[in-house]
This record gives sequence, C-alpha cells and structure tokens, in this order.
Amino acid sequence: MAISGVADLVLAGIIIAGWPGSAAWALGLLIGISLFMSGLALVMTAIACRTVNEISAAAASVRRAT
Repeated sequence: MAISGVADLVLAGIIIAGWPGSAAWALGLLIGISLFMSGLALVMTAIACRTVNEISAAAASVRRAT
C-alpha cells in the first residue's frame, strides 16, 4: 500500500506540473496505476498470510506429535 501511495504522489506531481495534455488521460493513468498497485498489494498480502498459516499449521502439528 505504501508503494501505491508513492506512485499516486508521483503521478499527482506530474499532473500538477502540467505534463499530460489531456486531463482525462491523466486521470485514467492515475486510477489505473492506483488500482494495479492496490491489487498487487492484496495479492502479496494473501501470499504472506498463506505462508504464515502454513508455518503455524506445521508448528502446531509438531507440537501435537511431541
């Protein structure tokens, strides 16, 4: 999520500087990158949660075996 925020700030700076000629193009780019970064953050969170769940399940099974 932090990377998404940084990307939004960079794109906001580009828009304020007046780089793109079309406001619709700039808004579309900003929203598209924001959605992509948010989706990527959700995927990475899901992968991390699955890994933590597998580790805790393995630790629980070792504890029951002893």
